[in-house]
Amino acid sequence: MNQPQVIESIFKFMKEFREQLDRELKLANLDYNPVFYKVLKLVASIPNCTAQKITTIFGKDKALVTRIIKEMVNLDLIEQERDKKDSRKKILSLTAKGRDTLITFQEVQGKLEKLITSSVSPEEIEVFLKVINSIKSDIS
Repeated sequence: MNQPQVIESIFKFMKEFREQLDRELKLANLDYNPVFYKVLKLVASIPNCTAQKITTIFGKDKALVTRIIKEMVNLDLIEQERDKKDSRKKILSLTAKGRDTLITFQEVQGKLEKLITSSVSPEEIEVFLKVINSIKSDIS
């Protein structure tokens, strides 16, 4: 298989996956920017999470991350509190609504994973993950 076929297959998969994800999110009444779910997962998993930590992980402009966080605060998904040790830092945490949203998103994610792997063996999934990680490391 040559390179254009690989790239075309990746594009087709991504398009179909995003469409299915959008459908599942709408069914679950989750109508947020998809990056919000990544931020919710990070805030939930990183102790004393800050905008700077998210910026570093995303590799994006700090102003963009700051805008996303501000929007999420306005939507009551996360809250900010000054760090007791360093008042220049704001520690991020999930609100009750943010926790509920994350749980619902994880349920959607699990449902979608079952759907897209239903006709694939565990061995094929393992090979797929190895290939995807190899491709990802080649382009990173």
